[in-house]
Amino acid sequence: MNIKKIAVATDDKKLISDHLGRAEYFAIYTISADSILDKKYIKNIFTPHKKVKGNDNSSRERARHEHNDLIAALSECELVLSRGIGKRMARDLQIAGINGYVVVEEGAMDEIIEKYIRGELLIDRDGGCDHDR
Repeated sequence: MNIKKIAVATDDKKLISDHLGRAEYFAIYTISADSILDKKYIKNIFTPHKKVKGNDNSSRERARHEHNDLIAALSECELVLSRGIGKRMARDLQIAGINGYVVVEEGAMDEIIEKYIRGELLIDRDGGCDHDR
């Protein structure tokens, strides 16, 4: 049985998030070739968007491209899904051996994972994100 872990960015523990770095949580799915075996949540305390509060642009700028904490938190995952992933984040994930894919469609996380398992999920492997959203 081929077991893998997939992280999905989410703000409400229901729907996939529009922006990986600004997501409130990450749902960590354990899947087999034909089903979801387990799901757990971790709070996003890892990305610069969540570490730097308020409008302190100098602190935000210093923290902007530090992804090591998030990559460490998601290191057990083979794949990370979101509706938006910045280019640097996607590159850092790739360097760490984690695929980061932009999901083209909106929807409930469980449905997105079920589509992934069936090979029906629409993804944009070259997608990015709009940091002005």
